[in-house]
Amino acid sequence: MLVVKDAALQSHPDLAERIFDAFAAAKRPYLERLRSGQIAAPTQVDRMYRRVLEVTGKDPLPYGIEPNRLMLEALIRYAGEQQIISRPFAVEELFALGTGWAA
Repeated sequence: MLVVKDAALQSHPDLAERIFDAFAAAKRPYLERLRSGQIAAPTQVDRMYRRVLEVTGKDPLPYGIEPNRLMLEALIRYAGEQQIISRPFAVEELFALGTGWAA
């Protein structure tokens, strides 16, 4: 997760989408190498992600709220219990529009 100040998003309305797109673009070559078995010295994590790809046919590192909702809700709950946040947030409140996370 990456945090960007609201003031920066207001000053640069396309910033959130550009950051999201940059992360998505950076992930694509890794997934392609993973799918094709072209990682020269795969780590245990690489092997696990490759297995997820083989079994599910899906991205083992998905972006978006829905594939990550349970984990995001748990993080919000734990942050509330630890008084890191002042109130419980809906997951959708935490992501800027246009990032592919929020509608």
